[in-house]
Amino acid sequence: EYLKTLREKLLLRKLSNLCVTTAAVIHATEDDPDTLVSQFEEQALKIRDVQIQERSNKEVMQEVVNQMQREAAGDLGERIMTGIEDFDFKFMGYPLKSFMIVAGRPSTGKTAIGLHMLRHMARHVPCGCISVEMPQEQLLRRMTASEAGVSDHPSNLQHISKPMVDGKPHPQMVSLVKGAGVVSKLPIYIVDQSPISIRQIA
Repeated sequence: EYLKTLREKLLLRKLSNLCVTTAAVIHATEDDPDTLVSQFEEQALKIRDVQIQERSNKEVMQEVVNQMQREAAGDLGERIMTGIEDFDFKFMGYPLKSFMIVAGRPSTGKTAIGLHMLRHMARHVPCGCISVEMPQEQLLRRMTASEAGVSDHPSNLQHISKPMVDGKPHPQMVSLVKGAGVVSKLPIYIVDQSPISIRQIA
């Protein structure tokens, strides 16, 4: 009964996604209606044939044991480091395509940790950032300050905007400019629309 419910929810989600995709195609193409209907019917029939495969624990356990043996031999698969040294040392980063949640009370550093990881991971793979509270400008500002190792507080910016005694720019201002250049070139794609649904994210 549980598998039946799961299958029904899966079918509804796939059908909903197909409707959204079809609506977008209708507005973006000049194909005749018969062609669009045929394409929709073909994809809808494929959705109907979706089955949830139930596997025995014994079958899955063999895969688990094989994976542990590979890891024991040093084959950790594709992993990516977070840039947090202690964390990466203990956990060896994260497997690619894994899901992680950083949780905590307000003002405990969740955003700072997330942006640090984002900035570091983007040096190795393209990354996406979906923000429902903080605008794109503020995210980039915080990453630039972190990259430069310089405070972006207005009082500090006023201080470092003044040239040195020898007339040269303040070293921290130079670092900020360099940091901005680095961050702007990272393959980070930011969406700061609010509200945004899971369907829009997908």
